[in-house]
Amino acid sequence: MRKAYSKQRRLDSVPINQVELNLDCRDSIIPVLRALQHVYSDWTLTGMALPGIFAGVSAAANAAGMAALFFPECSPMKSRFGSG
Repeated sequence: MRKAYSKQRRLDSVPINQVELNLDCRDSIIPVLRALQHVYSDWTLTGMALPGIFAGVSAAANAAGMAALFFPECSPMKSRFGSG
């Protein structure tokens, strides 16, 4: 099971906004990672963005008939950020 990202920094970790991404890489995941890096660097923005992300994942899962696969992992996010 996934764990929530903690606001409390640890001595052995790099802050999200300081993680270096290879922006010259042609892989399509790099812009997504950069966007998530921006969202997680600002806790106000994180609180505003995650309910929308959850709603999108929920809608896609429902449309594909896979809601049972996503809801168990996403339900802690749902209650934490007030979605649904």
